[in-house]
Amino acid sequence: MNEILAEREVFQAAAACTHLSRSARALYQRLAEASTRMRYLLSQCQVIVRVTEEPSVCRREMTDGQETIVLSAELLSREQRLAQQPVLLCENLDDCDFLEWLGVIYGTQRRLPDRIQLSTRNGGGSTTASVYEDILKAKAELCLCICDSDLKYEGDTSEGDTARALRAAHVLYDPTLACLHVLRCQEAENLIPASILADVYISDVQKLNAVPDLDNIQSNRTHQLWRYYDIKNGIRVFEFVSSANQRYVASWSRVFGGSSDIVEHNCAACAKYRACERKSDCTAYLARGFGSTVLRDTVTGFFTKRSCAEIIRRLPQAIAGEWEIVGRLVWAWGMAGCRMAA
Repeated sequence: MNEILAEREVFQAAAACTHLSRSARALYQRLAEASTRMRYLLSQCQVIVRVTEEPSVCRREMTDGQETIVLSAELLSREQRLAQQPVLLCENLDDCDFLEWLGVIYGTQRRLPDRIQLSTRNGGGSTTASVYEDILKAKAELCLCICDSDLKYEGDTSEGDTARALRAAHVLYDPTLACLHVLRCQEAENLIPASILADVYISDVQKLNAVPDLDNIQSNRTHQLWRYYDIKNGIRVFEFVSSANQRYVASWSRVFGGSSDIVEHNCAACAKYRACERKSDCTAYLARGFGSTVLRDTVTGFFTKRSCAEIIRRLPQAIAGEWEIVGRLVWAWGMAGCRMAA
């Protein structure tokens, strides 16, 4: 992960020095060429690490709009994990694998190095905040933590328990060596385009039938409800018409219509008798889901088999913007060889 960086002119001057051997001059010439490239790559990173000779230094600076983590060489030699692959912490490993691919695609699309090197770590769902706390308290490794927001409709400000606990930990402990990013959608699954799922589940009739429901939500430009649709479980009639949250009902009515019309057209038994007393009793879906393995299925069934160009072509405009935000973040933290600036 370590790179020797200096001004290009310094390397060029050394390359022109006749007192050096031919092989040494050739080496400095290659370093001069690599230095320009490395400076450019560093400029693309949102966060870089700079090693200093100052003793006991661990701080964060902002220089020309770019964050720099400044570490003393003494600390780096004592905590060797700091010079190893940064940690990508998510609520589960399926999230890690999917989001790591967004970093690879971001680099490929911009003709940047796409070898993302991150040590993925499973937060265990509700225990993710505890894992993050331990990392912050130890101050022994770089960490990028990405979690779901669990927001359910446009205008929803009630993040899930995990997101709130992570934000609290980020404030309570020193976050110098870490970055916390809460997704601007309910879950990572919301970042999967319907057209990709159509290919992933080409042989699964039940899930293939759910593709038009998702496509209808993702393709509508009058709202941003694609961010809040429960892709894993779908939305049943019961949870919509029985919701006490009128903001939730009003938001999703833009897609499904009024609750009385929904009951009339989607569940005759419910319209007559109000037979369903709980969500599990309801079998009428306003929009169907794809199950809990949808992220894993997307990675293994599409990402690993298609080119990055093909994947990018499948992105709806709305989702493409969110892919860029997340992809750039993951790429920057996973860029091997560009993390340390001496």
